[in-house]
Amino acid sequence: MQHYEELKRAGRGLIRRYVEKMTGLSRAQTTRLITRYQRGEAVKPPTYRRHRFPQRYTREDIALLAAVDEAHGTLSGPATRKLLERACYDFGEAGYRCVQQRLRLPDGEPVPQADAL
Repeated sequence: MQHYEELKRAGRGLIRRYVEKMTGLSRAQTTRLITRYQRGEAVKPPTYRRHRFPQRYTREDIALLAAVDEAHGTLSGPATRKLLERACYDFGEAGYRCVQQRLRLPDGEPVPQADAL
């Protein structure tokens, strides 16, 4: 590709198809790479950046929610929240407190603490 711009249209098309075939890139991506190369810029693959939302629940929380779902037949979200509230506040089971504190009320307010109830 050192003399790419000197090639006739058929030759440039042949090189473009070869680059597409060998890299697995699309025609538009190949065009961008060739243009970048002609400008004298470095031709390297872009770094992969995956967007991830912050994780709200820990592995222990997920296991606890799965156990509650298994025991009660996969109830709706509000019903599961009520079960966790009862386990936490009425029966004093501390293991449910951390999961219950991460659940939110519909208007976005955090769940009240046991002493506020």
